[in-house]
Amino acid sequence: MAEKKIVRSMNDLVLGVLSIGLGIYLLTSKNIVKNDVATGAGGPFAQAGTYVDLLAGILLVLAVVLVVKSFNFKKSDNVTGFTFLWNKEIVITAISLILYTILLPIIGFTITTLALLLLLVSVFSVKEITRGERKLTKAERKKVLLLAVVFSVVMLLVIYVVFSILLKVTLP
Repeated sequence: MAEKKIVRSMNDLVLGVLSIGLGIYLLTSKNIVKNDVATGAGGPFAQAGTYVDLLAGILLVLAVVLVVKSFNFKKSDNVTGFTFLWNKEIVITAISLILYTILLPIIGFTITTLALLLLLVSVFSVKEITRGERKLTKAERKKVLLLAVVFSVVMLLVIYVVFSILLKVTLP
């Protein structure tokens, strides 16, 4: 009789361990966000670092759940090894997010966020329409461009209204 594998999903295990590492880093690094709010003004929930700690805690809990879920407690035969996919959408997204974080303090929120939204909506709309199997027709290109512009502008307006007007937060 063949021995059953301990790990059911190696991808889940690797992702969970990396997420635990990121969560611990976020919780232990106190220089990630500047807390410029005056002491006592708004209490602890007005501090930006509070939300980083909250998100890091949630990330840690979910990562631990993912690691536990990755083990093969039921000793089933449904076991997957580690696979890592590279495709152009992943590469474009990663590069655009890195550029976004670099350009945000230089150019400002509005232009960089609009450019990021336009790019990502365009990339994923093309993938959805073509399924990666063909090039877009001229009519489909116009449709993708219109969709990207409308969605990006509307999303930027929603972000502005929610944060600047309703929550009174200054956008970068």
